[in-house]
Amino acid sequence: MNKATSQPIPIPVRHWVDSAVGWLMLGSPSAALSELQRVPSEFEGHLEMLNVKWDIYSELKDWDKAFDIAVRSVMSFSGVVSGWIHRSYAARRRSGGGLREARDLLIPAVGLFPRESMITYNLACYAAQLGATEESWGWFVRALAVGSEPELKELALADDDLRPIWAKILSAD
Repeated sequence: MNKATSQPIPIPVRHWVDSAVGWLMLGSPSAALSELQRVPSEFEGHLEMLNVKWDIYSELKDWDKAFDIAVRSVMSFSGVVSGWIHRSYAARRRSGGGLREARDLLIPAVGLFPRESMITYNLACYAAQLGATEESWGWFVRALAVGSEPELKELALADDDLRPIWAKILSAD
C-alpha cells in the first residue's frame, strides 16, 4: 500500500533514509538515491521520503523528476509549504517549464501561507526575472513584512534573480 503520511518512519527504514541524507550532505546524490532504493515502496508517499527525493533530484539537476515529486507532495500534503516552493522551483527549470509557470503555481500559496516569507520572496524573484520590477518590489515588501528584514535583505542582495531591484533594496534602509 502506498499512502501519503507524515508519521514517523520506522527502523530499519529510518536508517536508510538517514543514510541517504548523509550521502547528500557528503555531496553524493547518486549514492543517496541508491540508499533510498532499499526503502520499501509502501513508504514512497511519506512526506519525508518525498522531501529527500526532491533534494536528491534537485542536486542531480533532474528537474522533471523533482517537479513530479513536488507535485505529489503538494497533492498529498497541501498544508506543507515546502512542496509548494519545491514545485515552483522545479517548474522554472524543468523541460517545457519556465518563470511564468513557476510564478503561476506559487501564487495560490500566498493565501494558504500568508506568514511564509519565502513564498513572496520567490514571487519577487520570478517577477524580477520576468521584467516586472514594480511587481517584484511589491512581493519583496510583502516578504519583509512577515520575515526577518535583515536576513531577507542579505539574501536578496546575494541573489542575482533580484538584481533588478537591488537599488531599491539598498535605498530602503
